[in-house]
Amino acid sequence: MVEMINIVRSSPGLIAPKLLLILDAMSAATSEVLWLVRNFSADWKKQKIRVTQDNFADPHIAELLHGIETLSRLIKQYFPIIKRYFLQYLKQNDCIELRHIIQNFPAPEEESLLLTSFIDKLGSLDLNSEGEEDFKTSQN
Repeated sequence: MVEMINIVRSSPGLIAPKLLLILDAMSAATSEVLWLVRNFSADWKKQKIRVTQDNFADPHIAELLHGIETLSRLIKQYFPIIKRYFLQYLKQNDCIELRHIIQNFPAPEEESLLLTSFIDKLGSLDLNSEGEEDFKTSQN
């Protein structure tokens, strides 16, 4: 996780294309922490397994928590980069492919018109839309 943090800090432009990988790493780290907490507090006396607190001594738990917090902060910090990347990807790749699919899709005239107008709206999304201000105010 430390390497991932260093890569994102040194090259913030990579955060958007690697966002799924970053979220997956954060999810796995969160699951690890939650597993440790749940099993540490479990009632082991009812089971026939001898368990001591030493079984749950994990020297890397602090590193996982720090990594989760740092990556979360970096995602919030570089949110405009992530937003710009995905909006450009939507306009340049997804809308073109969707138009092609809808042209070849056997649908009634009404539905085809509705889908085409939906794709046109997606393609006309602006990078400086009001949604960014809404996001900034909802974070605080």
